[in-house]
Amino acid sequence: MLVYKIYESRNEESFRKICEMLERNGIRYRIRTEDIHGRNALDFKTAANLSAQPAVMYQIYTDKKGYQWYQDHLK
Repeated sequence: MLVYKIYESRNEESFRKICEMLERNGIRYRIRTEDIHGRNALDFKTAANLSAQPAVMYQIYTDKKGYQWYQDHLK
């Protein structure tokens, strides 16, 4: 089951790099994206901050084996 969240960020470039790393190493994963402006707009103090922030939160989930591999290679 792909239930362990190993990554959550608004940075699309680092999100893509992690997906590529997981693919190269044969680790199964699934992706979830969330429109944060629609659901969490009150987290931002001003409209200017809201428009400056990326609108998508990227999340990557793996199985336990993939999660352990990822954690070991971050050190």
